[in-house]
Amino acid sequence: FFARFITGRDVVDYAALLRLAGFELRPARPNAGSLGTVQLGYDSTGARVRSAVYTSDPLYTAGVERGDLLVSVDGVPITSPEAWQGAVAGKRAGDTVSLVFIRDAGETRHEVQVTLSQDARLVVVPMDQLTSAQQAFRAAWLGSKAR
Repeated sequence: FFARFITGRDVVDYAALLRLAGFELRPARPNAGSLGTVQLGYDSTGARVRSAVYTSDPLYTAGVERGDLLVSVDGVPITSPEAWQGAVAGKRAGDTVSLVFIRDAGETRHEVQVTLSQDARLVVVPMDQLTSAQQAFRAAWLGSKAR
């Protein structure tokens, strides 16, 4: 286990494990577009990227790095979490948006076209009908251990 999943690069199949207990792993927002998952700090000039940018995110493809200032998406200033979320609200995976960001304390301004990816957030949903095996698994896992 450790060699494969902790120190190795294999990924646990959480969907299969949750299915054993009668749960499904689903996209939180099917077909919703996303620029990626980053931590941002907001002020009146824009949103500063405070975390690493995942290589699988559209922001990475656009060339955005930690420390860059995201100024606008499709002309909408990104000065709050609501503005950030609203910039891609209603857009779908595969849609393209215009992103303006600044690097090097204002020295370099970039305007790029970015194709949105599928929102990567997931939700765990209980199944409607459980098999007896799923019921037993769930009871053993989540049931009270008090005696």
